Amino acid sequence: MAEARRGRTDRTPLRRPTGFEDQDSHRATCASAGILRGPVAYDESLCSDTHCSCLCLLHRDSMFPMLWVLPMLFAPAAALEAPRRMQAQFAAQAPRLEGRLTEWQQATPIAFSGRPLAGHPRHATVYALWDAANLYLAFDVYSSPLQAQVREHDGDRLWFDDGIEFLIDAHRDRGTAYLPDDFAYHINIRNTVFDDRGTPQGQPDKAWNGVARHSVHILSDHRYLVEVAVPWAEIGLTPVAGTTRLGIDLCVNGSDPATGAYDYFDWCHLQVFHDPSGFGEMELVG
Repeated sequence: MAEARRGRTDRTPLRRPTGFEDQDSHRATCASAGILRGPVAYDESLCSDTHCSCLCLLHRDSMFPMLWVLPMLFAPAAALEAPRRMQAQFAAQAPRLEGRLTEWQQATPIAFSGRPLAGHPRHATVYALWDAANLYLAFDVYSSPLQAQVREHDGDRLWFDDGIEFLIDAHRDRGTAYLPDDFAYHINIRNTVFDDRGTPQGQPDKAWNGVARHSVHILSDHRYLVEVAVPWAEIGLTPVAGTTRLGIDLCVNGSDPATGAYDYFDWCHLQVFHDPSGFGEMELVG
């Protein structure tokens, strides 16, 4: 796991291809060719010993496949896979962020999961609502035994605590640079936040502090609920049903309190998180 800026600009892949005698060598070759990027990297459903989703030219036995592979090497990650999609429903009454899932019943939920940690299954259901003032998100998370150490805002290694992340690309330009319309929140189960925003130079600025409201509710030793209200003024958009769309990714973090083993899972299966080209898409409806 590469540690850049505050930790995880790049993340260790969780899923690895089957059928390769030397998977590490295969990955290194693909990475050196600049092919390992975005949501297609190391997806078992796409990668095998006969057709590698990483597009490694070593696994092509003729020049003909190279003719169609080469243009893809220079295309953005967005061009390699259609973005995931979700909807945010209009909220006739804004959720109060008091831990009541009944307030989110009108939302159309999405679900995603990760591999077990400490012998416990892990999965999340996310609900999205909106009104004229805010975009609302709720994360209902089942995880390994819960733990969190970081208490200070922008605290180092907060992402190793149990908690959630969301990243937004307001202009939905799906570029690879992390620009001023892009921002991220990390919220651990102590309701401590690490937030950052893009810059004209394309790098995260951790000095930026967002104004989103958020609450955390511990429901059991293995389950918690995080609710967030992000002002449209912070996002930089005027919401319009059927018209407004934005880029987004959603993530769950966790560590085994017994061993310290860390793992994450996210909606878009990213490895470079501050790269909006791999984000999914949210549409406002209702």
